[in-house]
Amino acid sequence: NDKKLTIFTSNYLDVPRIESAQEPEIASRTFSKKGSSERIREVTTLEERIGTRLRSRLYEMCNAVVIEGEDYRKNQDRRR
Repeated sequence: NDKKLTIFTSNYLDVPRIESAQEPEIASRTFSKKGSSERIREVTTLEERIGTRLRSRLYEMCNAVVIEGEDYRKNQDRRR
């Protein structure tokens, strides 16, 4: 796998939430009383979702490319 390209994609934002500085940090990702789908809805940034260490490692290894655009599926519904 040496010198091979890997593409990582995510729909999670990579900017800190404004209110996250005031909230207690999510200490334990494994031992939560909430269901996983409920936790996913609460976790909105890439770092909150995958953790600080993994996000740091991705930025060490990768070049970030931000692609923005409208959802083409929404436009398909209008054409039907």
